[in-house]
Amino acid sequence: MLSEYDLELRQCGSKKKTLHDCKPTNETTGFWDSPTDASNKPLRWLLHLELVKDRVIARVPNEHGARRIAFANTAQGTSGGVTTRIVPAIQLREEKFVFYETWEWLLLYCFLPALPAGSSGQLFDKFDETSGSLTYMGKEQQYIAASLITLQDDDNEFSDPDLPRAIKYSEATEAIAKLIHIAPADTAPVGKDTE
Repeated sequence: MLSEYDLELRQCGSKKKTLHDCKPTNETTGFWDSPTDASNKPLRWLLHLELVKDRVIARVPNEHGARRIAFANTAQGTSGGVTTRIVPAIQLREEKFVFYETWEWLLLYCFLPALPAGSSGQLFDKFDETSGSLTYMGKEQQYIAASLITLQDDDNEFSDPDLPRAIKYSEATEAIAKLIHIAPADTAPVGKDTE
């Protein structure tokens, strides 16, 4: 659909197959080992998952750069969509996380018109999960659509001896969907030939 408007999709982190190929992580904090370095060009958006009173809760880590959700090459001025790869850090107990890469989600944002031309590593920053606002090139960036895309069977389970029960992927998806609010701009339908 983007190609109908001469726009392109940017996929953050697509060249790095695994989390291990990115930056080192820290199982005590459930975040990057060096937050300042890793969040400069974040190849994954790390979110915490925790089982609280038999319910799965998702939250943004309380770490430097945790709301920097992606970067992309937007220098051509043709970027109409950006995906962010979400990997969960599942909290087993206090100061003990496991990065469960088998589970992953894509967060897709769509823009029309194209994003203003930026750099080859332009940052998407200051994402506010409560309001849905997103900052690009130092300004709040409007988007026309957003979607959380699942990449695993709903019934797939994660279990660990430190957890009272197994967690299903569907529960994790629901928790992330509750965490992330979106606020797409109100737009009238735009045809390619509309002025």
